Amino acid sequence: MAKLMRLNQMMHGLLGNLSWMMVAEILSRLSRFVTLFVLAASFSSAQYGTVMLALLCHDLLRVFTRLGAGAKIIQCKDEEVMGVSANAATLQWAVAFLVAFSQILLAPVLAQFYGNPDLEVLLRTMAVAHVIYPMVTVKVFQLQRANRMRYFGIASGSCIAFENLLVALLVFLDANMMMVAYTKIAAAVFWVVLFYPAVSSSVGLAWNNHIMKELLSFAGKVLGSELVKAFRGQADSLFAARLLSPELFGVYSFAKSASLGISQSFSTAYLSALYPYLCQQRRNNNWHKGLRYAAIATVVIMLGYLLQALLAPWYIELLFGDRWVEAISVAVLMCLAAIPVLFADTLSTLWRIQNKVGLELIYTAICAGLLAGALLLFQPQTCLHIVWLMLTVSVIWVVFGVGMSVMLRLKKPAATLRPRPIVHSP
Repeated sequence: MAKLMRLNQMMHGLLGNLSWMMVAEILSRLSRFVTLFVLAASFSSAQYGTVMLALLCHDLLRVFTRLGAGAKIIQCKDEEVMGVSANAATLQWAVAFLVAFSQILLAPVLAQFYGNPDLEVLLRTMAVAHVIYPMVTVKVFQLQRANRMRYFGIASGSCIAFENLLVALLVFLDANMMMVAYTKIAAAVFWVVLFYPAVSSSVGLAWNNHIMKELLSFAGKVLGSELVKAFRGQADSLFAARLLSPELFGVYSFAKSASLGISQSFSTAYLSALYPYLCQQRRNNNWHKGLRYAAIATVVIMLGYLLQALLAPWYIELLFGDRWVEAISVAVLMCLAAIPVLFADTLSTLWRIQNKVGLELIYTAICAGLLAGALLLFQPQTCLHIVWLMLTVSVIWVVFGVGMSVMLRLKKPAATLRPRPIVHSP
């Protein structure tokens, strides 16, 4: 009976985390459709492509602020939390200012590279958002470590909905691309307002050579993985912006927003729930059982993406009309591509939890390299050719991931799976 109660508690922990992240996802999806509807109706295909390219470049640079410091706070021992948090706060502020400054300097370079002068002012304005988030970054990590996913899910979902609905409102009132940039800053302020009271204790800034050295070693590998993962997720759009006409790139960007963009936001919510849950199970020596529940949840979500692919032709035509009908076939294939992408991201998360961040980085780099290499080699000239190539390569990611997992088991069959011994105090 006691064993059954423990199993129920473990499953309840994952489902509890996931259910609250589902709240965030539902808010995100509903508000995202409103935003897509307004942007698609208010902007031309070329303007829509410009806005999506600006957001893409901004989000790629923001990856630098997603250091592994947060992952370290979530998984470290209880007695290490305050020291790691204070050093992580110092690191986050330094990186945020560096990223904001870099984005301002890179804005004219990117505008010239893509032959799109509107990019410069959009990127320079969005850069302000980077230096707002560090005010609550450590509080957010501590919230996740405590598995307080109810607060995190509702607050993050509310922030996403706020951003989506605000940009829809501003663009509806004034169809100006700058409204998207102003919304990015407003969303950062709203994020701080929501999360500042989440954790009562405040963490100052600190620099401990020993902690910072360990933190930088771990964070550097995680950052490398996040950078490569971000490039992997946006490589198709980066190449499409160069290979396709502005109008076709607008169609491609719309198809991605209405399909893979929605799937990826759900995947992010799921992995945000999964990481602290499995970290806790590993600390409690319940790694095997936690892994089983994670596998079941992952398969269920993959089936959901398959259902989305079946529904995509219906909801795109219903909500957006005939103007974007040429994006439907691209959107369907992108929904299918979300399945192998989720596999790759889940496998990477499992390795990160086990402190195999080097292995995670290697696997993510292989995935990104395969996609970029295929795009460079074949130089696809249509939206469909690009997405077919992306889908094919993403299936190969699964093969590589399974192969690496099998090799790891054969090399060290017990090292990664043996639970740590339970030491009973006398």
